[in-house]
Amino acid sequence: MGEQLSFKVLGPLAVSAGEETVPLGAGRQRTILALLSLTPGRVVPVDTMVDAVWNSNPPPTARTQVAICVAALRKLFKTAGVTQDVIVTAHPGYVLNTEGHQFDAADFSDFVQQAEQAAEEDRPAQAAQLYAQALQLWRGPAFAGVSGQLIEDEAARLEEHRLNAYDDLTLVHLELGRHQELIPELAAMVREHPLRERTRHHLMLAQYRSGRRADAMETYRDARHQFIEELGIDPGPDLNELHDAILRDDPSLAPAPSATERRPAPAAPAVPCELPPDVPAFTGRSEELAALQGLVADEGTCGIGLITGAAGIGKSGLAMRWAFSAAEHFPDGQLFADLCGYDEHREPVTAHEILSRFLRSLGVPGEQIPDEPEERIALYRSLLAERRVLVVLDNARTYAQLRPLLPGGKRCCVLATSRDQMEDLLTWPSPARIHLGPLSETEAVELLTAIVGERRIAPARPDAARLVELCDRCLLYT
Repeated sequence: MGEQLSFKVLGPLAVSAGEETVPLGAGRQRTILALLSLTPGRVVPVDTMVDAVWNSNPPPTARTQVAICVAALRKLFKTAGVTQDVIVTAHPGYVLNTEGHQFDAADFSDFVQQAEQAAEEDRPAQAAQLYAQALQLWRGPAFAGVSGQLIEDEAARLEEHRLNAYDDLTLVHLELGRHQELIPELAAMVREHPLRERTRHHLMLAQYRSGRRADAMETYRDARHQFIEELGIDPGPDLNELHDAILRDDPSLAPAPSATERRPAPAAPAVPCELPPDVPAFTGRSEELAALQGLVADEGTCGIGLITGAAGIGKSGLAMRWAFSAAEHFPDGQLFADLCGYDEHREPVTAHEILSRFLRSLGVPGEQIPDEPEERIALYRSLLAERRVLVVLDNARTYAQLRPLLPGGKRCCVLATSRDQMEDLLTWPSPARIHLGPLSETEAVELLTAIVGERRIAPARPDAARLVELCDRCLLYT
């Protein structure tokens, strides 16, 4: 069947063949492909396509134009290397062939179902990992940039599933005792969806369990104000019951016992998967990626790598691209921390803070994390001694920030990024110390094309080249 296609609807509609993005053409073609993607493997009538493309006011040639758009899409897929028909004619319309191809919406559903099963079977750490994998598939609002009532209805349905998965993941994190880590992200989610009671319920519970009782009460008062102002009703019974339980410090609000506390059998080590999303429009850097591969050249021994360069040059993007490609070498997980060494709005994060989070990610209950810095470092290195874990430390400013976070053994790999050379940090192998310069003009234009689309760049290549030069061929990553 040739090349496998990957259909992506959890964000702007996109199709890729291997590492290459398939250009989908103009609005009508995108709308027709979006309609076929709503129910892959099932027939979409031509009349449905006509109504969606022309808003129930089609021209006399509408059916012919639909056929032309389908033919154009077929040609695009053939050009991408797919030998089998992707769009098949089937009375009274067309069907998107699913055989051998990948659909991110289907992958999302599979991950969520596996996560739900893991949660039901009392495997919260695995459930959290699966929910996180499901949510990482999202690149923005579903079907972004494509209009039509059917498509917008499906986008709304998928968004509701995304929010439910996020709430389910939050519940699992609360069960794992990660209430303090949840608060900033939950607070942002509540601001974005102020009338979503379940999310607000989780925020109140996380605040209470973190000793922030007054904040939990303020979250409830804000909810009540918004519900009355916008809906003319009080919050639902779940929020009211939680509010009353917090007022009386109900013992039932305490975190549930961990699996090891409930069962004498030892629990499996936690497998963290903390890498942030990969850079979708990553371009170039093939030599640097090859050099970083030396970090895992020896299956028994891993190394320490450092990526340096100016602000906006693409250090974090390169680190994430390599980390995802090398994740299979680290079956015991991947840890990630942004040390904020160059953030103008906040102080750099200390190793002491990062160690607390890393220890939780590695399965240590909060009450068992030592307060003394040296004891915390010793526990961290002891846990990693027999594990094969990738540790990515982004935006480090000084070697002093990094040193406590370096594992003691040789089974783990560390990849750090910084604007400074950090001569005190001994990297191994030596080619894994990489200093990034700007992209070449060709690579920079290619990156710009990936971001804004071939249709806008093709007629203005000289202008695009001028634009990337004005950006120093590096700021497009931001």
